[in-house]
Amino acid sequence: VGPVPQIRTGFPFGNRVYLIITMTTPAGITTARYVFDARVTPLNMALCTLAMYYTEMNERSGPLASLLLHLTQKSEHERQLTLSELELKLESLELHAASHYLHGILKGIESPDDVFELFADFERAISINTSGSEYPSPIHRSSPLGVFLREVSLAFNKLSFSEIANLHDEILEFRARTLAPALSRPKVLRNYLLSLIVEVEQSGGGKSYQDVEGSMSSLLALGAGLTPEIHYLRFLNCMFHREFEGALESLHVFFDLSGSQNQLAILTLALLHFHFGNENLAHQALQETIRIAQQNNDTNCLYRALAMLASLERVAHGYSAKALRLLQRCTFQAISEGRHAANRSALADLDANGFLYLTVAVLQGSTASHLASRHIWPLLQNSHACTNYIANDSQQSTMHARTLLLRASVWSSFSNRHLAALSAQCAISYAPKTESIAHRARYLINVADCPTAGSQRSRIQAQDCRESWSNNCENSTGSSCIINEKIDLIEAGIKIHDYRFAWDRVTDLLCICKKRREMEHKAHALLLQAKIQMESCQTVQYIPAVLQCSFVAAHLHSLSLTLMCTMNIAAIHIALNAPELALAILRRSLPEMLEQLPASSQSQAFVLMAKSMLAIRNRSKSPEKQNISLKEAIDFLNEARKFTVSPETLIEIYHLLALCWNAAGKTDKRDYYSHEFLKMQQIAV
Repeated sequence: VGPVPQIRTGFPFGNRVYLIITMTTPAGITTARYVFDARVTPLNMALCTLAMYYTEMNERSGPLASLLLHLTQKSEHERQLTLSELELKLESLELHAASHYLHGILKGIESPDDVFELFADFERAISINTSGSEYPSPIHRSSPLGVFLREVSLAFNKLSFSEIANLHDEILEFRARTLAPALSRPKVLRNYLLSLIVEVEQSGGGKSYQDVEGSMSSLLALGAGLTPEIHYLRFLNCMFHREFEGALESLHVFFDLSGSQNQLAILTLALLHFHFGNENLAHQALQETIRIAQQNNDTNCLYRALAMLASLERVAHGYSAKALRLLQRCTFQAISEGRHAANRSALADLDANGFLYLTVAVLQGSTASHLASRHIWPLLQNSHACTNYIANDSQQSTMHARTLLLRASVWSSFSNRHLAALSAQCAISYAPKTESIAHRARYLINVADCPTAGSQRSRIQAQDCRESWSNNCENSTGSSCIINEKIDLIEAGIKIHDYRFAWDRVTDLLCICKKRREMEHKAHALLLQAKIQMESCQTVQYIPAVLQCSFVAAHLHSLSLTLMCTMNIAAIHIALNAPELALAILRRSLPEMLEQLPASSQSQAFVLMAKSMLAIRNRSKSPEKQNISLKEAIDFLNEARKFTVSPETLIEIYHLLALCWNAAGKTDKRDYYSHEFLKMQQIAV
């Protein structure tokens, strides 16, 4: 369609090599253009960008490294890939994140100044990774990628401004031909659309309306109009930017093309009406969703429709009996379709809110002497589980804080003021900038610190706390609450490092669970027992508790309990100086942990892997193996940071990162993480 470049010939001029490139337009007009140094091409710039991604993003992907080495070692004549062909290679190796990163960098190039800034970033990265005494980087001066990056960067530094402008034009043409051939394949097109859907949904309306519409226009020009996902993408874009007509039209097209997903389409239609406040239309759509979901035996869709219907009923009529009955029928179930399931984050947020609303209703409709505690704890646990599937980090932290605040209110209603204060302090750590949550949490803390109206505000010492907790535990109303209360008492005892107090409580809890045959709570108690023994450095006594918990998990066929036991077994191996076994166990179970366990446990798994690598480094005598182990430990700790906002866990992560960077000789990063460690300690206190 456009000009077709062809390399005609080349001639030397001094120490420079110019290429004569002829451009033949559709009108038959042939123009010539001179480009300085064949090493400075858009493709080589793209390969340098991928090399930077491989280095800076801590991405140690074997397929990406192999692809980069294969392409950079080819001769200039052999390396004649278009951007679409390069993206196809990345997609075929399932390197979606690398392809998305490259696309974002190229999209940001709008002027020659942007090209200059990009190569300046290359030079800064080169200067950081030049010292041979530091930890070797993939772009170290002796590595193949490092040599390639330096050759291209040095060649670029010799260009004049007009040559940089010509390179900018080449990059724009290189970028313009990126998607047409690649997206002609349905699978590649669908994966690309799904990645855009996840990006728009996670932004929650943060991406501009024009940017998303522009991306869809280019895709529609390639014939993507018959793909249902593009219409769902437009639906999300219109809904987030309050374009009701456009959202409704796109959803109707999605409904027509989705085929067997009728109940999901109508459920999303109900979400649209719910989002815009059309309660009657949302109610009708939900009733139709329930009918079709029952016909198709789609329990996942049915549960979510019931949750939305209950929330709608609550908005219309408050905490009516019908709303409570609908919410009690609804139980949390993770979306089974996978990471790209439609509107996963919004539905998870709706589920979490539903369970919190029901908890509030139970609290408001009960008194301290007749509190239906057997309903409260499962509701709070379900809300916590739903929150782990919310994509937006700030929204997830706020939801965690609301759950902890309700937990504090429950303890306050039981007159257990110290556990109420403990939960309220945790709520503040999750959402310190949310005024309503912080105000309510501080109120509960003040109530805990001032048990009588005329008393002065004073912190209660650990001994007084233990006595007060024990007395409140014995005097709490409702026998069904005792198990959950003892669990919180145990965790509080561990928090203040009073392991004898925690051990007595966990022994009582095991006796209660045995009498009542509460197998799940027994497994939880065994894990707490193991945690007490581990933190009090009683590794040998720690083993039987973990083994008993493994037997209970096998009896219950509980994968999550089994994975928690696996983490504890790995901790045993680390304590017994067998880090290789611990690392092997964790790596084998890591995919299931990332899928089944909550975010806090996922973070702890990466911390254990980092500790294993550090233990392996301390035992190794080879400098090369020590450097590799240290780098992998840093990678694991960086991954652990992504899965937690808990101050206690972040304190451990920052402490280990400071030690790692000190061993690597990076004093600036050591000082940074030391500062973060001290700051997080103040928050925790």
